[in-house]
Amino acid sequence: MDTNERRKRVAEIKKTNPDWGRQRISEHLGAPPSNIQRDLEWLKKQKEEEEKTESEFELTDFIPDREVSVEKIVAIRKAEFAQRMVAEEARKLVNIRVKIDGPIGICHFGDPHIDDPGCDIAKIESVARIVRETPGLFASNIGDMNNNWIGRLSALHAKQSTTAKMAWKLVEWMFGLCDWLYLVGGNHDAWSGDRNILDWMAAGQAGFYDERQVRVCLNFPNGHSVRINARHNWKGYSIYNDIHGQLRAAKFGWRDHLLVGGHKHISGYGLLKDPMTGLISHLLQVASFKTYDDYAATIGADDKNFSCCPVTVINPKLPETDADMIHVFYGPEQAAEYLTWARSRK
Repeated sequence: MDTNERRKRVAEIKKTNPDWGRQRISEHLGAPPSNIQRDLEWLKKQKEEEEKTESEFELTDFIPDREVSVEKIVAIRKAEFAQRMVAEEARKLVNIRVKIDGPIGICHFGDPHIDDPGCDIAKIESVARIVRETPGLFASNIGDMNNNWIGRLSALHAKQSTTAKMAWKLVEWMFGLCDWLYLVGGNHDAWSGDRNILDWMAAGQAGFYDERQVRVCLNFPNGHSVRINARHNWKGYSIYNDIHGQLRAAKFGWRDHLLVGGHKHISGYGLLKDPMTGLISHLLQVASFKTYDDYAATIGADDKNFSCCPVTVINPKLPETDADMIHVFYGPEQAAEYLTWARSRK
C-alpha cells in the first residue's frame, strides 16, 4: 500500500487500539517497522498542529445569517415568477363587457402634458364634457399626463408656472373629468419609476390601466367582439408614413381591429386588410393637447397635429371585414352627433 493509505490505516488502528506499539502495528499491516515509526511520528506531529489551532474560547450562542437561506430565496423567486406570469398572461388580452346595446364611441385623448403652458386645458375640459354628456361615448388616454420633468430636465420647471406638486393635482383633476375605458402610461409618466402615482389614481377607474401597453377586447351584448391595441409609442419610424409604427405592427403580427399610438404629437390614420382573414385594422396616430411646443420649434419639427382627440365610433352589428365597422372622426362634436344618431336607429 502507498504511504497515504498506510498512514490512514495506522491512524485507524491507534484510534481503536491506542496501546499498540510500532512492532505490533507492523506485524498487523505487514509493513516494515521503520515505516510504521515514521507514520507514528507524522501522526503525532499532526495532532500537535491541530491542538495549536484550537481556540481557548468558543461561541455558545447561535448567530443566524442576516440573509435568508438559499432555500427560502429559491422559494421566493418561484413565487415571484408565478405571480409575474399570472399578471403578464392576464394583460395579453383584457376582456371588457360593454353593457349597452348599439354603437359606441371612444374618444382618444392625445398626450395631455396638462401642466405645460402650451397645453390647451380648456379643450381638455370641453372634450371631457362632451364625453360625459353623450350616451355611449367613452374616453381613453394614450399617455404623458404631465411633463413630469426629472433629473437635468427638472430645470424646465423654470419655464412653467405650474409646480411639480400642482401638476399632479391637475392630473388627478383630469382623471375625475370622465370615466376612462383604458389608459396607457407614457415615457414622461414612466420617469417617476416606482413612484408613479398613476397606478393608484387609475385604481379608482372602471377601465384598465397599464404603463406599457393596453390590449382590450370589447365584448358586446350581441356577441361581437372588437380588439383595441394601444401603446404610447409603436416601434418604427418613417419620414414617408406617420402611422408607420402601427402599420409595421399590423403587418407583422398584431391582428387587431384598432391600433392606437401617441408620443410623436402628430396625427395620422390608415387602414390595412389582412388578406388571409379579411380583417381590417384601423391604424390611428393621436396628436397632443400640447398645441405649442418649444422643443418641437427648436428642432424644427413640422406641425402635423390635426386631431388631438379623434373619436372612433364602433358599430358591433357589422363584421370585422367591413371597413365601416369603425368610423373615425377627428372632432368630438361631429362624432357625438353621429353617435347619437346611430344609436337612435333601430
